[in-house]
Order: sequence, then C-alpha cells, then structure tokens
Amino acid sequence: MAVHVVFDGAFSIDSAGDDAPLAFLVAELRKRFDRPRFTALVRHPEWRLAKRLGIETAANLEHESKSASAGRWYQGLNYGDDRASLESVANTVAGADLLVLGAGNFLTEVGIDVLRGHLPRFVAMSLAAQMARTPILLFGLSANRLRHPWTVRAADWLLHAASAVTFRERLAIENLTASGVQVPDHALLPDPALGAPSAPRGAGARILASERIPRPSGKRLALAPRSLAWMGAGVADRYEREQIALLDLWCREGANDALFVPQCTYSVDGPGTDDRSLARRLRAGSRFPERVHVVEGRYDYDEVESLYGEADCAVATRLHGAVFAARMGIPVIGLAYEDKVRGFFDQVGIPEACIAWDAPAPEILARLRRLMDAPERVGARLSGGVTRLQGELPAYVDIAEDLIRSARRAEGMKRRVSRSRAPFPPASPG
Repeated sequence: MAVHVVFDGAFSIDSAGDDAPLAFLVAELRKRFDRPRFTALVRHPEWRLAKRLGIETAANLEHESKSASAGRWYQGLNYGDDRASLESVANTVAGADLLVLGAGNFLTEVGIDVLRGHLPRFVAMSLAAQMARTPILLFGLSANRLRHPWTVRAADWLLHAASAVTFRERLAIENLTASGVQVPDHALLPDPALGAPSAPRGAGARILASERIPRPSGKRLALAPRSLAWMGAGVADRYEREQIALLDLWCREGANDALFVPQCTYSVDGPGTDDRSLARRLRAGSRFPERVHVVEGRYDYDEVESLYGEADCAVATRLHGAVFAARMGIPVIGLAYEDKVRGFFDQVGIPEACIAWDAPAPEILARLRRLMDAPERVGARLSGGVTRLQGELPAYVDIAEDLIRSARRAEGMKRRVSRSRAPFPPASPG
C-alpha cells in the first residue's frame, strides 16, 4: 500500500509563502518513496496548485470565509452541525502514515479563541491523530510571544503531542520559552520555502510581458508589502506613509521604476488580505504613478518568485518576498513586522539588511544602497547563506521519512502479533 501523507496548513488561500514549503516536502518525499499519496486539507478544495503538485485535496475544519465563521467554532463542532465534515477529516487523518502541520506562524494569539484560530485547529488535528496513532510532524513553525495562560497551555500540549517538532528560526524558540512554554526536543532548521522547486527559466519575463508591464529603463525595485491594519489604524497609516515616501525617493532618481509583487492575492474575505489592493493604494499616493507597476494576476509560488529575477533589488515586508528575492540573488531589505522576518535575515547571515517595519523611507533606501554599492561582497554573502541553508533542508525529509517508516514497522508488528494470537477458547457449557 502506498505511503499516505496528510498536510494541514494555510493552503488554498493564494499565499505563495504558505504554498512553497508544501511544494518542497512533497517533491522531496517523492524521491524517498514509491508513488506516495498526498492529501492537503484546505479551505477551498478547488485549488489550482494541487493539480500541478499532483496532490489530492479535502475540506479542512475551516469555514469558507470569515463571514461564514462569525459566531461559530469549527465545522462539525457547533450545536446542530452535520458531523459528516468532522468525521471525514478525522478519518483522513486516521488513514494517514503521517500528519504534517505547518509550515508557518501558527503559534500565535491572532484570532485565538476556543476552537477558533490557527493554534486551536492544530490542537484539534493533533488530538485526532493521537486517537488514531498517526504520527505528527510540526513542520517549520514560527512563534510569537504568548500571553494568555490557555494559549500557553495549548502550545505546550501541541508541542508535546507531536512525534517531531521543527522550528524555522531561533526567535520562535526564545519566544515560546519566554512565554512559559516547556519546549521539547526539536530541530532548528531553515525556512523550507528555500528548497521549493523553481519555475522554468524566463517565467518572470513572460508574466510581465503578458501583463504589459514594460521593461525598466533604469533600476527596478521590487516590493512585497502587506497590510498592517490588524496592528491598528495608526500603525497601518504610518507604514503606508513611509512606503509611499520610499516609492517617491526611488522613482525620482533617473529612470528608476518600482514593481509590486503580491505574495498573497486572497480576496474572499475582502481587500485586507489581497496585497494587490494595498499596492494600488500605494501607487495612487505616489508622485510617480506611471513608474509604479502592480502585478495583477494570481500566480503560483514559483511564478511569484520568478518575478524577483526581473528586478535589481527588493524591499520586503512579507517574509517570503525576502526569501524569494534571496533565492533570486538580488539585494533585499526586510521590514520586520514580526520576529519571523528578522529570524530569516539572521539565518541567512545578513542581519543588517533587516530593520523595523516603521523605519523612515530615507533609512530604508540608505540600507538598500549600501547593499547595492557592494554587489560582489553582498552577493557572495547572500548566495553563500542561501546555499548553506539549503544544505540543511534534507533534515526535514529525513525526519518525515523516519516517522513514516517507524509507523509502518509498528503497524506491521501489530498485524503479525494479531495473526499469531490464539483464538479464545469456547465458553464452557454451564
């Protein structure tokens, strides 16, 4: 029987940074097993990337939108719910050789509530896996500081329920420890997105040509913004003001232009999660709108990454904008709105390229200039850091393979013991 691996994460929501780690692990496990089967539990089962990756999809416990989830817990857990969806998810987990949870920033209090939000969903999935004795891999997790005592307890339980725990930056471990979580044995590994298969050569140029975005006459700056409205209106206003100022400082020099590369284009819940909406707003605020281009289509993670190869440098608020730019070998500045962004730059070996999300535009540009003024030295550090981190990625696959093979050996032993066991003697009459 073919190996069956089930994934649950932030899939099918048009988020390139969430899809790339899945693509990495699927591609690498295919090299270790004969025709393995993969199922991704997703919010929207009609997910175009799944067909490209050759994986099955099934509905997870989420509702289809935030409006549909208002006042409700996960599907199947509300009074009067049809339990079919809950049972289907549980049966999928029970029939798997491995449950992979992640990768991403799921140990967080954003949207936390009992049976709502990222962390409680992983707790529910882990409970189902435990009851079915399906091994659990926590895959490339990030973590914020946790403050609510029940969030701390939930994170602690989740980590200890897992068969293997992997983090993608040291700051995640430090945050959990400072929050009072007892972190079990774990592996600290790079962001798995660094190992995802790349798009064919020239993909970025073809996308820009199809969108009628002209070739640059001067230097081109790629930007990967994200809405910070969830941090408060004042935060969002300050961030967007500096982003517009950066556009103006960049575009007023010679024939420079800017290219917005949306990492997330999910619009089911409104424009707040669609980076294109923010990019259009920033372009409208610039004094050089004719030099500011927005990629308007929806593209898979590898196609998004290829667009950075069409730029000379990048400024990324989105973590995977920085990861993709680094893979494409261009100088990149990260704006740290969460610790995961700083964690990546620490790992890749250029911590000075990461600054605060609200850094003034002149400071952002000055840092970028310093990187661009020493292309050979910075390029060598960047490519060397990426190559070094990519060399550590097989450890993820080794851990997953070991869990699968151990579970299969245990299952085989259980079947042999069951077959060799003598039948119960018949009951004596009277």
